[in-house]
Amino acid sequence: MRGKPLRERLTETDDSARAFIQVSMTECARAIRTGTWKYGIASPDVDPSATISADSYNEAYLYERENLVSKGGDKDTRDQLRRELSDWIFEVEAVKPVIRASYPAS
Repeated sequence: MRGKPLRERLTETDDSARAFIQVSMTECARAIRTGTWKYGIASPDVDPSATISADSYNEAYLYERENLVSKGGDKDTRDQLRRELSDWIFEVEAVKPVIRASYPAS
């Protein structure tokens, strides 16, 4: 995977700065971190010891101070970060995964 040292990103104060995270040792998951939000997706049906990516993910969390995904909160922010994370996965992994929202489609 391509990337930059996280230390460089942590010194940026602009809220438009993004850090993209791949979790593959304990679960098959991806996340995006902004200055305000932590948004994550996971694929519970994938064995992370067998593969490092998935065709589909479930929305797992959106944190500011509490997990708003479990409360169905901040749909607009979740929609935006879901699109950004999907685009990033496509850029890095050349796969456009399905990311299932935790709230009903409108």
